[in-house]
Amino acid sequence: IQSKQSRPVSQDYRRHPAVSHEETWNPQSAAILTIHDAVVQDDHGAHNGALGAINAVGAGLFLATSIGGDIAVSIVRSTGCFLAILVYYTIAAGKHAEGRRTGWAYLMLFSVQIVFGLVNSFRFTPTAELYVAQYSNIVYLALLATVCTFILTGVIVGGKSLVYRVVMIGIVVGGLVGGTFLPYLQNPRFLYTTPDVTDFRMVDRAKGLMREEGIGEPTSGEIAERIVLSDWNGLNRTGELSGQREMDRISELLPYTEGDEYIALVNRPFFESYAFTAFACVFILGIFFLLNFFLDPPRAPHLEKIHYGLLVYSVLEGVHATAMSNAMTFQELATLERVGKYATAAVIAVFIGLFVWRLKFLTRGEGDFYEGRLERDPGSVSRWRDGIDEFVIHQFLSKEHLSRRFLVRRTRDIN
Repeated sequence: IQSKQSRPVSQDYRRHPAVSHEETWNPQSAAILTIHDAVVQDDHGAHNGALGAINAVGAGLFLATSIGGDIAVSIVRSTGCFLAILVYYTIAAGKHAEGRRTGWAYLMLFSVQIVFGLVNSFRFTPTAELYVAQYSNIVYLALLATVCTFILTGVIVGGKSLVYRVVMIGIVVGGLVGGTFLPYLQNPRFLYTTPDVTDFRMVDRAKGLMREEGIGEPTSGEIAERIVLSDWNGLNRTGELSGQREMDRISELLPYTEGDEYIALVNRPFFESYAFTAFACVFILGIFFLLNFFLDPPRAPHLEKIHYGLLVYSVLEGVHATAMSNAMTFQELATLERVGKYATAAVIAVFIGLFVWRLKFLTRGEGDFYEGRLERDPGSVSRWRDGIDEFVIHQFLSKEHLSRRFLVRRTRDIN
């Protein structure tokens, strides 16, 4: 987010970048990591060594990004890098093909923090900064939609070729992200061509000229005498505003002519599109959990809980973007941006706990055996019951109160 306090105000609005969703990252935080012998052996020493290495890398990243940088950005970057490395370890330790593929999908999503950190270590012109912020967020949403769709297609296509899943992912993600952000792909400066910004520029220019003429604070009525605003239907002009409607429109836009407040107006359409895409990802995951409830196929342990974490993550992304789109001032936008980073870091911390849980399971003998059997003969194994499953069974499905297993028919019922 660039403030006018740091540079002169210009009447050339093309030079003002939209709010950057990714703030500047300290170049010192670009850590070059080499991972040897990724396959974790089945012994406690290797298990402790893997977690120790991950802890050391995470601590180093946090300290490096905290020096001279924004603390919120530092936390998100360091936890994101930490999580990406942790996911890589779980991929290396797993034996189940579907679990490994899902791990690669999550690694692709979480590694974006490393890429964004490297990109934002460079200095850009205001216009280039707009493009970087705009398209990095579009890429990020495309990755989020890809992971959600990949999870859903795993239930839909079952054991069919991976090609089916790639085609389905391409159709869903291309239609969702490509359709939603098509105006931005066609015109990088789309945000400066929206009806709100077009009308704002006319109001701001008229107000500036009247101040030069000695009119201190022009009223909406005085400005209405000098300009004619358009009546809009979406992005298309349908006529001209007149009378009270025009004055109301000017009164609505006047607050954005003060200081940096226009930034909230400029970025509103982008945040609305962002929120729509995030909630679409929530819908995709909702379909997955619905199908998963009825089918309940054997799968790699703890992945379902990780998918629930992704659902929470997507919901928070949508809520955050909705709040940003409703911000009326630059200060509100900046505050929401910072709060959103802390919320993101909190969810990433939950992901870290879930992947550590999965990695600990994979480095035990029972985990190694279960994953191997799941890969060779999935029909011979059932769902892995962990602590959460045991809690639900003992609290709500106790055999003392149920004559048979919940939602499972007996053999005689089937016959």
